[in-house]
Amino acid sequence: MQKSCRIFVCWMGLLTLLIGCDKTAPAPDLAATKKMVILAAVYPLADLARQVGGQHVDARWLLESGQHPADLRDSPELRRQAGAARIVLTSGPWDSWASSDLTPEARTLRIIEPQRTPSAGERDGAAVANPAAYLWLDPQIALDMVETLRERLGVADPSHSRQFQENAAACRAELQTLDAQWRTTLAPLANRNILIVRPIWSAMLRRYQLEPIAPVQNPETQLTASDYKALAAAAKTHNLTTLYVDISTPLPVRQQITERTSLRVLPLDSTGTSAPSGNSTYVKLMRYNLGQLMKE
Repeated sequence: MQKSCRIFVCWMGLLTLLIGCDKTAPAPDLAATKKMVILAAVYPLADLARQVGGQHVDARWLLESGQHPADLRDSPELRRQAGAARIVLTSGPWDSWASSDLTPEARTLRIIEPQRTPSAGERDGAAVANPAAYLWLDPQIALDMVETLRERLGVADPSHSRQFQENAAACRAELQTLDAQWRTTLAPLANRNILIVRPIWSAMLRRYQLEPIAPVQNPETQLTASDYKALAAAAKTHNLTTLYVDISTPLPVRQQITERTSLRVLPLDSTGTSAPSGNSTYVKLMRYNLGQLMKE
């Protein structure tokens, strides 16, 4: 009987200990384990966000594979996605949906815009003045955006500030190597004219002393008879034989351009792809474009 009582007391003591431990155990902090959402208008910027934020962020994007920011229409859904993100990386001034519902203070904390970077302001003005220029294709502007992103992430999540600093340093080193490669490779082509259909490439080209010639305003799939004449005339005036088009331009359209202008047509890529076999990182995208330009 005494033995049974001792066993019972032991079990009750163990049960009390377990119950006490359960009451004092901290509840899981779900907010601390939830990743910060970073929304990028275009895939290459989402890739940079993923590199800087690492495992602590959920990098999302709206456009890739030849899609264009100007085609996005402001909508409640777009504003909802922007509102749900901790930080938004815009592609340019046409992304008004990203900040239209924000106060100036909130915009400063949450929105990173390529046209507001120091490198965008130091340019000669021609590329920036063109509302169609894709500034994120300028590696110097990408470097600025990476640094601003590091700062914003450090404010939003101070506990991982050191990791963001290390990630950003690695990303900046890679972009600086890319920039040096562009400068060295394109040096022999300095001041050369480059014939393009879309003026979106002007910031990228002028960063490396190449002069974009864009005599038409329509995209490749909407070229008119007068557009073909303008392209052919510009090529003759500047003694050019190559025309650069957006990578999304269908092959039949490229063939038609060649037939109507006698120009060799080569594609450039502005938005890359999340497919692992394609231009799936910012650096891969830009090295692809560099290779295309060297065919000039």
